[in-house]
Amino acid sequence: MQKLYLGAAFTLAFVATGFSQTTSTTILGTITDPSGAAVAGAKVTATNIRTQVKREDVSSSTGDYSFPLLDIGEYAVSVEASGFKSISRSGLILQINEKLR
Repeated sequence: MQKLYLGAAFTLAFVATGFSQTTSTTILGTITDPSGAAVAGAKVTATNIRTQVKREDVSSSTGDYSFPLLDIGEYAVSVEASGFKSISRSGLILQINEKLR
């Protein structure tokens, strides 16, 4: 019985160590109009340049958006909102555990 508990403790310690090491990043921001007012409901797309994997979000009532748990690498972000000109930014380089605003 003692071996079972020791094995379970070792397994839990190993799993916890594996989860503590991450290589993810986050892109976040707030969409505003030229007057500084928040733009709710804007479609925001983050594209990994190397893999072409796209993630989409919609800005909240306060204009906020977030793309957590992204892989490191180069990204482009585009924003589209009804009544506004679309905008895109490229060359966004994300490093390990970085939050890019």
